[in-house]
Amino acid sequence: MKYEFSIKTDCLSCLACLGVLQEFIKKIPGVLDAQFDSETGKIIIKYKGKLSREELVKVIKEKTSYELQ
Repeated sequence: MKYEFSIKTDCLSCLACLGVLQEFIKKIPGVLDAQFDSETGKIIIKYKGKLSREELVKVIKEKTSYELQ
C-alpha cells in the first residue's frame, strides 16, 4: 500500500540544503519520492510498506540537522 504526507522544514531558505534533504529522504528504504511543493512550503513524501509517518520523521530528525514541523 502507498502512503503520502507533507511536512514543513526549516531549510526552505536554502535551495541547496533543500535538495540535500530531498535526496536523503529518497534514500530511506520504503520511500518512493520526496518533492518540495513551493506553493505550500512543504516536502511531500510518498512511501510504501510498513513505515509510519512517525518513523520517517524520527529517522530524518536523527540523521540530519533539519527541524521538521
